[in-house]
Amino acid sequence: MIPLDNTEIWLKRLDDETFAKILTENEKEKWDQISLDEKGNLLTAMFEKPIHDFGMMYRWYYRNKWSEAMHMTGKQAPVRVLEMASGGDDTIPRTLSATFNHPQTTYVTANSNKALTAQFREYTRDIPIGIEIIEDNGIRIEDYSPNDAFDMVAHQHSVNDMIYDIICRKNGLDTVNTPWFDMYPTQHDGVSQQRI
Repeated sequence: MIPLDNTEIWLKRLDDETFAKILTENEKEKWDQISLDEKGNLLTAMFEKPIHDFGMMYRWYYRNKWSEAMHMTGKQAPVRVLEMASGGDDTIPRTLSATFNHPQTTYVTANSNKALTAQFREYTRDIPIGIEIIEDNGIRIEDYSPNDAFDMVAHQHSVNDMIYDIICRKNGLDTVNTPWFDMYPTQHDGVSQQRI
């Protein structure tokens, strides 16, 4: 299997305080309690099997990776970012806040699942930038925002969610009102019978 990223580059960053700034104060305290060897083991394991949950390592890596990508755009604060189908994940808004902290920096997501939207609101309530949630299918994003409304569009795990949404709807499942993870067994049962 091809590793997720260059392990050697990221192993060198594990004890660099610059890369720990992407964490909240509470997360930083937990991060500092993990030994460098254990961080290295977690990072290597995550790069080899990226779909597993590696807790603090996941947050540290993906926020730093997104910050790197955001800087590569050459944009300066304030910026306006659209993330499609964020679900309950706060990676992009937290990264945006840390990378382009400005009173006019804004984050918008199109999120149609009610339970994940409620979770997202809970996870992001302490983030000090403007956050807007469009509770609708992302296919209708132009109904809410003009074409030039965003400086960046981000996809953390939205492709996966959009495919699951298509499969669920083809199987007659309500992807808006049913808790997202309650649908997983049903989705997987139908995957082999569906053509994407």
